[in-house]
Amino acid sequence: MGKCVPKKVAEWVKPEAAKEETLNVVNALLESRERILSIYDDARQTGDMRAAIQALQCEVSQLSLMGKLSGQFSDGAQVNILMNPEFVKLKQMLIKTLEPYPEARVRLSERLMEMNEGDGNKS
Repeated sequence: MGKCVPKKVAEWVKPEAAKEETLNVVNALLESRERILSIYDDARQTGDMRAAIQALQCEVSQLSLMGKLSGQFSDGAQVNILMNPEFVKLKQMLIKTLEPYPEARVRLSERLMEMNEGDGNKS
């Protein structure tokens, strides 16, 4: 827009910034899952067991990916520190050290019990 167009009008007709389409992976997976289940149903109804099994294999892959994305499933190794011999020794040493302080010892024991029960986030 040149100098002959008032500034206000030039702003009104300014082209909008291109809207960038973003991929929502979770929504895409849900839509894909619906298509897979539809294919599975169709294959079962027509007696095409090969296609039905392939659809089920895709469904398993989808569930695995959805579990990873949601944090409900992990491929990583899980280490149980509570059963680690060094941690067991540390617990014993802490409790022994706190013998002269019964209130602290009881509180430590309570916290250790909470950790054993999987509730190590309480304070």
